[in-house]
Amino acid sequence: DNIIFEQIPITNYYVWRFSGRANATRANTQLELFQKALSDQWIQVTATPILNQYNDPRTIPFMRTNERRIAK
Repeated sequence: DNIIFEQIPITNYYVWRFSGRANATRANTQLELFQKALSDQWIQVTATPILNQYNDPRTIPFMRTNERRIAK
């Protein structure tokens, strides 16, 4: 009774993967690098970037997986 299923539209994303701790400074630095890489390829996006962090806080930094993604 506590589970709700929703159908959401399919969305494609540009994804920038990086490792290490994703504190605010590092996440913003990676976002700037991501946006520059997109710009260098003449890709313009207007969507809000999203930060994804996939690991338990106890995971050692070089083993962490983080992503910045922006909808196409």
